[in-house]
Amino acid sequence: RLVGLCWAAGRKLDDPFTAREYNKRSLPPALLWRLVEALQQRGAAVVSLQVGDDAVTAEALGCALTPPPEPIASFLGTARVLQRLDLLVSVDTAIAHLAGALNRPAWILLPWSADPRWLESGPCTPWYSSLRLFRQPRSGDWHGAIDALLAAWDAGLPQQSMHD
Repeated sequence: RLVGLCWAAGRKLDDPFTAREYNKRSLPPALLWRLVEALQQRGAAVVSLQVGDDAVTAEALGCALTPPPEPIASFLGTARVLQRLDLLVSVDTAIAHLAGALNRPAWILLPWSADPRWLESGPCTPWYSSLRLFRQPRSGDWHGAIDALLAAWDAGLPQQSMHD
């Protein structure tokens, strides 16, 4: 399975509010390592879809990620890549909304106090039927969200894929 991964949400650290949101919505390096390793152990070819300053984090950790099949320097390029993936795994950032708008399968990792657009609870969003939400069970508990995502993987991926 070809799985795209985006682990950080818009690094805007100059403003206290956006810096707090970035830290709340982005996976810490140790949890990024855990997620990549677990997906690869389950047979996924993990493709880095991270852009910006955070794109080097996985490489610095020693994660062996597959390069994207084409450049993702724009939303159009990213959309083309999403069409070729079996699944996107992402934190709450623009690529999650793009996948939903394109009706591509995506699993979104959300902080405990997620943006109101994701509603307060539940694994679904009324705006994007192809997205599945994995929420922190407690504030700061990325382990719980990742555990739920990996359990869902073990139960079976969505049937929609690049081969449909």
